[in-house]
Amino acid sequence: MLRNAYGRGGMLAVRPTTAQGCASCTSRDCVLARNRSRWDARSCPSLLNPAKLESNAECLVCGQCLKSCQPDNMGLLLRPPISAKDSRERLASWPLTLFVMLVSGFVTSELAAEWPKAQEMFLWLSQRFSAAIGVQAGKGWLNGWWILFVFPALTWTLLAFIVKFFDGNWRLVEIWRRLALPMAAVISFAHMTKAVIKFDSWADFLPLALKNPQGMDTAQKITSGLLSSPQPIVGIGSVSILGTVLILLGLLFGIREFRLAQGKSSLTWRVPKLAFAGIYLLIVIGLGLSTFG
Repeated sequence: MLRNAYGRGGMLAVRPTTAQGCASCTSRDCVLARNRSRWDARSCPSLLNPAKLESNAECLVCGQCLKSCQPDNMGLLLRPPISAKDSRERLASWPLTLFVMLVSGFVTSELAAEWPKAQEMFLWLSQRFSAAIGVQAGKGWLNGWWILFVFPALTWTLLAFIVKFFDGNWRLVEIWRRLALPMAAVISFAHMTKAVIKFDSWADFLPLALKNPQGMDTAQKITSGLLSSPQPIVGIGSVSILGTVLILLGLLFGIREFRLAQGKSSLTWRVPKLAFAGIYLLIVIGLGLSTFG
């Protein structure tokens, strides 16, 4: 599901270099069933037809079809992210829709965890509920339910009702399915922002990891004060600026994805994407500003 949701926007894609090359092929090694048991140069392990690929939705970019292609007609392309040339579905599948909804809560939690104030606000309802029922020991379990299920369900339902109110008599589930793939673009760029934050804070550990792969000696030296803890490379302020740019790019791609799939994009249908991008921007910008507090 992660590959289906995020992989569509990948900058690497396997495609035929010419239509004629595949049309004239007689061996069909890239789809031949008996080739699936080979150690290498197998037919497509995802049971796709590489000659007719129009999207990265199911392709693993494993390269097996490139190796098995007798006419040498399959190529590995480098292209812009979330290519406009790919085919798109108007409605995402139910499993994919539910997966994107779940990931929206996970990514929100991951970004909020970088800024204590944001994390406190994000988990406020969950913490109040835990305190009200007196389940302190199970607080982490309840937080997990809030992050993965309750927050996405409440947020997506509220946003879907806004669309339903302003743009006709759509069914709730259909709104979710129309929004899932465009929202995946917004969420993936926010997830990328989390990766940038972590890389900035962890990259300085790499030389120590190479010197002491097990990490025990390094950890002991840091805790005893004999070795200073590695510091971020560029600082959270710079990372905040980069994260803001990434999330804005994700918003633009999300709006474009909806227009390409549906053939139109009204302001009403942009509200859900604007809402999630707004949440991510508040966290990332607030994280950067907190360094000046």
